[in-house]
Amino acid sequence: MALRAPTLEKHYAVAVANSPLFRLGGEVRNIIWRCALHLNLDDIEYISYGFGKDGTREVQAALLFICHLIQQETAAIFYLENEYDINCTGFNSESLMALTRRFKTLNLSLSTMLQEHPNAVHVEADPVSWSGLMLWLERYHNGSVGVPNGPTFDPSSGFDTESSVMKAMFEMVYDLRHIEWGVVEAVLDRQRPILVGCYADWAKN
Repeated sequence: MALRAPTLEKHYAVAVANSPLFRLGGEVRNIIWRCALHLNLDDIEYISYGFGKDGTREVQAALLFICHLIQQETAAIFYLENEYDINCTGFNSESLMALTRRFKTLNLSLSTMLQEHPNAVHVEADPVSWSGLMLWLERYHNGSVGVPNGPTFDPSSGFDTESSVMKAMFEMVYDLRHIEWGVVEAVLDRQRPILVGCYADWAKN
């Protein structure tokens, strides 16, 4: 049976009182947490089923799962002070949505992290995917995922018109966020011929 809130609070109070670590000052503990988390050694590759399979990265995140008390103190340090590599190839927003859910679970703000690290989300210009783009736009419409500074592309692609059109599509979704998705989708569909004119592969799906 789950502990009731007062009992749970008492349980935590006893745990803190009996822990030499938690008897240290908060600033001292934060220094220890940062050392244990090995912040910013590399960008953390975040994929839809969790962190990348690199063993070091798994160790970096493991501290968060020792106990609830430690998670409360270390989650913000780990998730807000590390840098991420979130690759959305083919406009696949699964990884970004998974990280968004993780931040919400921990009561953290993904937008705060993205303001500090605006290049964390990579949207490759090739391959393009109309269905992937539309799914991302739908998720943006329902608030389950965001988009930092509009879609970003490989500078070598040179698709400035493409980038401008897609940025405008995300802006349309934001402006029409209170309108039902079916209506918004119909408006967005009218932009597809422009993208096809920029790059024929937009017609494929």
